[in-house]
Amino acid sequence: MKLGDTSVAGTINRDLQQIEKDLGCQKFIWKGNEYVCIPSSQRLQRDLGVGGLAPVKNVKLSVRTCLFTDGIRPQGQELLTFKSIQYKIEDVVTNPTDSFLVLDCESDVKFR
Repeated sequence: MKLGDTSVAGTINRDLQQIEKDLGCQKFIWKGNEYVCIPSSQRLQRDLGVGGLAPVKNVKLSVRTCLFTDGIRPQGQELLTFKSIQYKIEDVVTNPTDSFLVLDCESDVKFR
């Protein structure tokens, strides 16, 4: 993003930066690097599997694409860590302006 960018993508990027700041700059770790994100839709569900119901924790993380300076972005089936819990990326959605990604993540962490 360029300074003074008035495009839709530039506006979205600035708005996302403000939301990140308002939420305390929460971060996830992917491939050894930290990325600021906007977490949403965190939930605990129970999936029926062999041996009964298994708890599964889901979270959606929005992250600005400009943070991936080398052009390499997270892909489905890769792992990331958010709030000390390891998640598998189930799906990656890019918005039409390519200004941010939504990472749909799932963890099979066992809860007590």
